[in-house]
Amino acid sequence: MSRVSRRSFMAGMATVSAGLCFSKYGFASPTARVRYEARTPEGRKMLRIYADAVNNMMNSIKEGDPRNWIFQWYTHAVPPQGSSQNKAGKINSTYPSPSPYKDLANAMWNTCQAHPGTESPVEDYFLPWHRMFVYYFEEIIRYAAKNDSFTLPYWNYSAGQNSARIPEEFRSGVLSKPNRNPGVNSGNPIAPDFRLDPKPALAQGTYSRDGVKQGFNLALDSGVHGNVHGAIGNTTNMGSVPWAGGDPVFWMHHSNIDRLWASWNHNGGKNPPSTTWRDKEFTFAAADGKPAKKKNREVDDIAKLGYSYDRLEPAPPNFRPAAPAALLNARFANFAEAASPSLALGRGPVRLTLEHSPTNKNRLLADELNALGTERSLYLVLRDLQTNAQPGVLYDVYLNLPENASPKGEDANYVGTISFFNADHAHTGAASQQFYSFDVTDLARKLQSKGGVPEKPTITIAPAGDAADEAKPVIGQISLVEQ
Repeated sequence: MSRVSRRSFMAGMATVSAGLCFSKYGFASPTARVRYEARTPEGRKMLRIYADAVNNMMNSIKEGDPRNWIFQWYTHAVPPQGSSQNKAGKINSTYPSPSPYKDLANAMWNTCQAHPGTESPVEDYFLPWHRMFVYYFEEIIRYAAKNDSFTLPYWNYSAGQNSARIPEEFRSGVLSKPNRNPGVNSGNPIAPDFRLDPKPALAQGTYSRDGVKQGFNLALDSGVHGNVHGAIGNTTNMGSVPWAGGDPVFWMHHSNIDRLWASWNHNGGKNPPSTTWRDKEFTFAAADGKPAKKKNREVDDIAKLGYSYDRLEPAPPNFRPAAPAALLNARFANFAEAASPSLALGRGPVRLTLEHSPTNKNRLLADELNALGTERSLYLVLRDLQTNAQPGVLYDVYLNLPENASPKGEDANYVGTISFFNADHAHTGAASQQFYSFDVTDLARKLQSKGGVPEKPTITIAPAGDAADEAKPVIGQISLVEQ
């Protein structure tokens, strides 16, 4: 071996070794593509490329091509016509004659996971499906922009109040949508910090549900993910599943959701080990317009896909990674439940008293708290959400708020925030079963120490703004559960 070739060989080996070292310790390879926050100088540069590409997808790439804007939007969900989504009708009108693109549309459109939500393993596909969707969309943007250096920015709306303002590039021009919620396009914060906090999801110890513990995937989906959708839009935009993919900011939101999953894994969170989850396969369109298939096992680590983020979120102090849990493997018992079969929400706060369940007829909330010990917790669980149309607002939930008190956001009785993003009856055809679960143990004990725990607990749910009259949202079941 000559001196020159040996030097080249050794340099090459050093590069390989460095790459292996970075991969081994969880850092991005030096050659990995980096996704940047949308308001950094690098992120804003990428948004200029993004705007050009979106314009080309909307106006230059012909309808029916998988790289067309509408095709990508409909992959998430096909908007309804009348009372149905009519995927078949829209495919037939787009492709009146046989076409390989027609076959791809049949395979791709309306495949968003996990909408509508169900209490089954399908909910566990929310994160990998959206990671694949964003990954291939990013490739298509490079094609449409004729710029291979592009990486999809993310919008971190949880980094303080100013971060909750939609990036200015989305307030006008091709990246804007005129029918977002009032104030969004004016640069007002879409919501206060506490409604956009990812820490409740990042604190989850398992990926999947474990009894009434939501697990990271579902806590992120129904929590900050749904809250951002609902804070930006209502029935025909980001607030509704069939319309959300038509808003260019959708992709910045889901790039951030993907970043939060990468953060949870980096902090020690473990993805499902089951063959069913790992071998689940989805179909998308690659940058050449041809079908591309990937299994969850191929996307469960962003290093496998060759990209990284400029910043990951640290683990909350209460994060305790646990072995992946089987669904519903924990024993739990209702302590109290709503006396009526469902709770209708209105334009103002709604309050209800939880009655004792038959098995705990004589047990007081104070007794329950004293008997929990250190291994079990008390959860407020809300199930079977349904709405006729998107309310256009989020709803705050309170425990034992005094009768004469007005809900004021994050006060001493605040439990959490819910949205009806995935509960639109016109889209799901039924009540959403993506339940909310809030650990209220510490809150209840804090209230107990101040004398604020009545014999029968009360729940107050208040809209954070003016809800649409036609929405008429309903919560099917509310209960306090010990686990």
